Amino acid sequence: MFDYVGKERRRLRYGTRSFRREVDIGDARIFVDHGFQWDGTKNVWLTRARASYVVGSGPVFELKPRALLARVTGFLGGTPSGDPCFDDFFSVRTADAEETWSTLTTRVRSLLAGSFEDARLISDGNMVSLWREGDIGFESDADAAVEAVAEIVHRHDDALAVAQGLPGAIAVDASGPWYERELASVIVHAPRPVHITPTHGERRPVMKAWANCGRAVRRFYIFVDECGHIHGDARRLPKHIRISTDTAAGLGACEIVCDGKTVQLEWARLNLSREQILEGARFVSALSSRLGGLYR
Repeated sequence: MFDYVGKERRRLRYGTRSFRREVDIGDARIFVDHGFQWDGTKNVWLTRARASYVVGSGPVFELKPRALLARVTGFLGGTPSGDPCFDDFFSVRTADAEETWSTLTTRVRSLLAGSFEDARLISDGNMVSLWREGDIGFESDADAAVEAVAEIVHRHDDALAVAQGLPGAIAVDASGPWYERELASVIVHAPRPVHITPTHGERRPVMKAWANCGRAVRRFYIFVDECGHIHGDARRLPKHIRISTDTAAGLGACEIVCDGKTVQLEWARLNLSREQILEGARFVSALSSRLGGLYR
């Protein structure tokens, strides 16, 4: 009997041990910490997982459990998901309902409802944080937290698939610590090396192409709208480059900027066709070329 009790105690200690670790899943690096912490009045068991979006940004939202009074009275605030079972237990506040509910997939909602009915989940547009306080916690809680956060931050993780399939493209994996990740990118030689990578847009992640130019190119800014019309001071472009209506139509809606160090082309969206990526890479490559004697 004593052996059985000792075995059960060892099993309990193993299942509730504290730890801190970083977990790599795909392009994401998730930091998870699990154990007792002082909350100011008492010790609580805290399970927390945090990670950055693999494309640099995502929807801003806050998810928290509904209060008992709200469940009883049926007065449910927040943004509805269309799933009454989920909405009965969680309240979500967001300004971008479509993108938020596309990010909170069925698998995420299942994990939250099954393991984190009393947890909070917050996205500030760059990083996702899930945490839960309780009297006791198990290692399986941390595993579920890592899986839920990984599922969320991998939203749009296939954005670079088209660029990676271009001839001679070189894929560059994500790197760096969990709190300051360098996003995955693709280098395309067109013929100068041009980097293709996701970036944080005004509201949603977008795609960007950039290349170094040193001081060979003057500062300029131009904008191409959805109809292919060119705005800005195109006269400041290098003399060997003149953007035409056909070129602008091939690029799609985008902004093209040179700050004296790099030439950047930022599209208005994330998912692009093969032709748009190639056209953008060639245009950035041509803009960043150093021509002897120019602008000295």
